[in-house]
Amino acid sequence: MATKASNRGNASDVAEDELLAEGALSVPEACSFLSISRPKVYELVKNGELRFIKLGRRTYIPKRSALEYLRRGLKRTPSRAEEPQHLSDARAARRSRTS
Repeated sequence: MATKASNRGNASDVAEDELLAEGALSVPEACSFLSISRPKVYELVKNGELRFIKLGRRTYIPKRSALEYLRRGLKRTPSRAEEPQHLSDARAARRSRTS
């Protein structure tokens, strides 16, 4: 049995079906969701760190891709126990000044 997208044979229709199945964010929504700037979103797209879908002139980021990017970032973020000493010292100095 053929799928709806394969019956149409149009790449943008396939992309639209993927958008509907996964859910997607416009670039401004992705900026807000990921707490990053618009140029950073496009940089991540260019570097292949975020998947994207073009529909006409609009660019969409699949929600799954945005969530995967966040998960990768969480794995790379050091805990305070692993943070460099100079950051720990600076944080302690700020606390002592405000107390």
